[in-house]
Amino acid sequence: MTPDLAARIEAALGRRPRRLARMSGGCIAEIYRVDLDGETVVAKLGRPPGALPTEAYMLRYPRQHSALPV
Repeated sequence: MTPDLAARIEAALGRRPRRLARMSGGCIAEIYRVDLDGETVVAKLGRPPGALPTEAYMLRYPRQHSALPV
């Protein structure tokens, strides 16, 4: 587990990750599976910087208009 990434996730979520696993895919981000106590989430690191706000904008539509877990 990358200590810096784990610390950043803990700062954002208020919980320390138990495990991080790099996932494949993603055109504009490094993607990690983050296992917490009893919950799993996905963390994305934008490459280049500034790319994630665009992706967040694009993900709002399915979150607002479907039952998908976004």
